[in-house]
Amino acid sequence: MWTSKAVLYVGFGAILVLFSPFINNIQLFLLGIAILGFVSVHTLVNTSPIKVKVTRKMENVFEGSNVDINLSIENKGRSIGFLELFDNLPKELDLERYMFLRYRLIPESLETTLEEIKAECDHSISKIPEVTLTNVSHRLEISNPSPFDIELTVPWNSDFKKDVEGILSGLDSVQSMALIEKKLLPPPKRNHTIIQLKKNQTKIHKYTLNCPVRGQYRVGSPRLRLYNPSFFFYYETDIQAESPLVVFPELYDIEDLGILSEFPKLYQGAIPIRRLGDSGGFYSIRDYVPGDDFKKINWRVFGRTRKLMVNQYEREDISDVLLLVDTRALSGSGTVIHNSLNYACRVAATIARFLLQTRNRVGVVFYGGYHISIPVDSGQKHLYHMLTAFARIKPNGNRGVASVLGDVRNFTPRSPVILISTLERDITASYALREIMARGYKLTVLAPDTLHYDRERNQISPITYYSTNVNIDNALADVRALGARAIRWEPDTPISTILKEVA
Repeated sequence: MWTSKAVLYVGFGAILVLFSPFINNIQLFLLGIAILGFVSVHTLVNTSPIKVKVTRKMENVFEGSNVDINLSIENKGRSIGFLELFDNLPKELDLERYMFLRYRLIPESLETTLEEIKAECDHSISKIPEVTLTNVSHRLEISNPSPFDIELTVPWNSDFKKDVEGILSGLDSVQSMALIEKKLLPPPKRNHTIIQLKKNQTKIHKYTLNCPVRGQYRVGSPRLRLYNPSFFFYYETDIQAESPLVVFPELYDIEDLGILSEFPKLYQGAIPIRRLGDSGGFYSIRDYVPGDDFKKINWRVFGRTRKLMVNQYEREDISDVLLLVDTRALSGSGTVIHNSLNYACRVAATIARFLLQTRNRVGVVFYGGYHISIPVDSGQKHLYHMLTAFARIKPNGNRGVASVLGDVRNFTPRSPVILISTLERDITASYALREIMARGYKLTVLAPDTLHYDRERNQISPITYYSTNVNIDNALADVRALGARAIRWEPDTPISTILKEVA
């Protein structure tokens, strides 16, 4: 293929050849012929196909984190002069970019030195690992305190800018702070490069990807472009070297989950899970509270200290918990990141991890378009299986919660069932939830609320916002009327707080 340089040379040569007869100038005519001949000869120079092997090395990550990709290019043919490589990326992923910020600080005193400001900024900014302090400078002024300029680099898609402004404005020796410069820096390591390869030589190119949203992606195929020595022509080809990348949903930190089974599973036996309960294993002691059982009072401690103390015991249990996740097309409304399905997958994955870590058994059923069921099981392998399913699922279909009644009927009686859905426009919800409660299951409904994100981005009208709000509140009120636990969860609220309210 032709480069812009070759087009310029050919165009210039053609102009000389065509217009030189009009001015009767043989020198310009010969110069044009020489230029065209020079370009024609270079069409045969070093633009033949090449043999290159491209491999990648990367690991699966969670939402909001970065993945380092090592791209290995191995030359299996002749020597290559200039080889340009461009690695194709999914549109949902982006290269890690940084933002340059410069703040001007006015100190409180004329005696404030550069070393004092720099030490104070270093100590404060070090609390945020993603922010880098690059430079601290100041301008000397005689009458007023000398202003200091603080230069920082911050990830461009994060909320660290607000944290930085809060830290700088709160420094002890600073009177005022203002942002005077802001620009987006190019990614330090791009997904394309230009290299030279000798025969049988291997080079490694590294770059970093930002993974803001869960999913299963395929990175590739890489595009290679080989230039001839004069950069007149190039040969372009795609290498079939696709690599899978799985981005798991983000996992929140929770301390406890008050959801247990009331059905004795004699075929498994009780296992201590290192949490407070009512088994025979001693866990700790605490102060007596009016209403505690006298049988739990530690009289030996009372004899020594003359203070009532109560024994606490370790809980022994294995609970079967079933998660029902709404994956209807409606759950994908909103932005790519802020939608009900993404938050439902995050909270479901968080609950599953917590229960599996405490040696319980968890299963999950996705309903909406495709009916996907993962049987109840335990262990780290089962957790990986569930995380992969959460990463793969997409909004589709319109089947309601009644489509999972067959799975619920075969589930362990009197066990917890957690439904993660807003129940919006689900005409089967009332009938399905009544049957679940009638069979004695401990039903909990979590409704991820992302309406305020849609309203802030003007994706829905105010009338739609208020009407949808009322419909969700009414649906959850009907759930509570059945005797189930239900709560509306705004993603800005920590999930640990919400789960405590549900419990």
